[in-house]
Amino acid sequence: MYLVGKIIGTHGIKGELKIHAETNFSRFEIGNVLHIKKENEYQELKVKTHRMHKNNHLVSFEGYTNINEVLSWIGLNLFTTHDPDELQIGEYYYEDLIGKTLLSTKGEILGKVIDIREVPQGIILEGKNDKKTFLIPFVDEFVKEITTDKIVIEVMEGLL
Repeated sequence: MYLVGKIIGTHGIKGELKIHAETNFSRFEIGNVLHIKKENEYQELKVKTHRMHKNNHLVSFEGYTNINEVLSWIGLNLFTTHDPDELQIGEYYYEDLIGKTLLSTKGEILGKVIDIREVPQGIILEGKNDKKTFLIPFVDEFVKEITTDKIVIEVMEGLL
């Protein structure tokens, strides 16, 4: 088992938990299976909802809809059976993305990635060329291909 986070509180009355992540990669996506260790036994939990709030993860689990059902979990750790720092398909280290050339799907050079921003809605690539700095959401609708030296972007009207 690998540690992925610690339950630091509750949020609201519907069983949502405030979790401090212990890894750079979120393992709190909807549908993921995590484990909580209670009384020297691991209990399996399936993520029902996930969102970010003030740099913490707010997560609820299937079958738990009331604060009273999860209140005793405060202070407990959450685990996964997968190495939390091992890259999964579609995951990248930020430092591996910075410096890559940005190309349009038509082969035009758009610039280079100069930074990565995390916002509540997700991850954004900050690109720069000779004329300007621009932002590209790091989602499949825009990011079409990533290789060792380039990122191919679908340029839509108003993006750049």
